[in-house]
Amino acid sequence: MGPVEPSIRPENAGLRSLLVPGLGQFALGNRRGWAYAGLEVLGWLWYLDRRVKGTGLRGEYRDYAWQKARLQSGPRVDGDFDYYEVMSQWERSGHFDLDLGREGTQPELNPSYYNGMIWTRALGIFSVGQSSGPGDPEYESAIRYYEQYAYGTGFLWNWTGTPGGRSTYADIIRKSDDRFRQARNAVGFVIANHLVSAADAFVSGRTGLDIEAHVGPGMGGSGVTLAARLGTSWH
Repeated sequence: MGPVEPSIRPENAGLRSLLVPGLGQFALGNRRGWAYAGLEVLGWLWYLDRRVKGTGLRGEYRDYAWQKARLQSGPRVDGDFDYYEVMSQWERSGHFDLDLGREGTQPELNPSYYNGMIWTRALGIFSVGQSSGPGDPEYESAIRYYEQYAYGTGFLWNWTGTPGGRSTYADIIRKSDDRFRQARNAVGFVIANHLVSAADAFVSGRTGLDIEAHVGPGMGGSGVTLAARLGTSWH
């Protein structure tokens, strides 16, 4: 079969495939366009599947935390990801204010609780001495730090009443993270498909060289990789 003369300029073919993988190949009369188009669909289906499952697991671990560990002192308010990550690492938050009847904030003092750790850190950062107290500049700076980084009344938790609960909860978070990471990998796969398809269309239209694309499992069996090989077929 003789060479097919391209009906468009190589750079235009490359641009078409950069926007829609396979489109430039179709314009050049190259059946490889179907492969790139199929990979595009596969990549986006993979992305949507991972996002949907990751979102479902995120809702699951938030519900689990609320039901098993959070101290329900009012209407439920969900925190950000950092909050739930901290919950998987600390058994208890401790109190936010140890004495609600006193004016100001009385920090959690037990450093084995998350809020107590924040207060211990604040004492060190602002060099609060044993004789310092409310009204002293360094103490007040430490209080402001504590109030900013410790978790307040609506976000306190305690896993001690649910044996094995924190481990189960951490596993759900890990699975959710894995699904979202796989979704990001899918976006990378889609971008790579655009770039390889564009390069293939441009090079094929300009010199008659072929770029052979190959899809395979990622490193360690995780994800998918897109590889390309340049082959000579000079017209």
